[in-house]
Amino acid sequence: AAGCTAIAVVARFPDDEDEEMLAAYRAGDGVDAIGGAEAIISHLITKELRLPCAHAPALPALGLEPGLAPRACAEELGHTFLPCVLANLARAPSLLDGSERPLPGDLWRDSLDALVVPADACGGAAVLALAASDTLVVGVEENTCAMAVSPERLGGGVVRVRSYMEAIGLLAAHKAGVNPACLTPTVAPIAGLEVPAEPGHGRSGRVSEEPGERSELGTAAN
Repeated sequence: AAGCTAIAVVARFPDDEDEEMLAAYRAGDGVDAIGGAEAIISHLITKELRLPCAHAPALPALGLEPGLAPRACAEELGHTFLPCVLANLARAPSLLDGSERPLPGDLWRDSLDALVVPADACGGAAVLALAASDTLVVGVEENTCAMAVSPERLGGGVVRVRSYMEAIGLLAAHKAGVNPACLTPTVAPIAGLEVPAEPGHGRSGRVSEEPGERSELGTAAN
């Protein structure tokens, strides 16, 4: 309809879901097969209609599970999750394709300073688009997934950390302009340290040790 700014979709899924897969997912170890189907539905609608879309699956009620994993708890509270979808779609941004006149507050790829993803989920469109840019891409090893695309398969551009707590520290250092290489027990000589790009700026370089030569760090600081 004319004037539509976002789309919410509810689809009924078959009741005969794989019992072993469902049990593993509820225990925090399995794959969310329905979540994968939801993502495909939402992405296709957004791609074709150029409108934000979110999907809410219609599922039958499940029996109580005492050993339910904390990450799966929210999905046990409702059978469509539609109220949550509607609440968040109300704040969904409009999508731009580059043909519109830029306005203050617009968010483009170059505006992203950092992206945090599971370390073995580096095959998504967002990571592929940002890995070769000035955006800091952080891969968290403790959050494993089934995609099995490691940072090494991209040829670099992703910083590995062990946990989300470590990722928070890395983001704080990045925001403060502190080179993460200086926060390890063994720090390389100053001539070998890479000077990271300043947040929001596509600037990086190496510290020079040649007498009388103005370093990239000094230029950026000025």
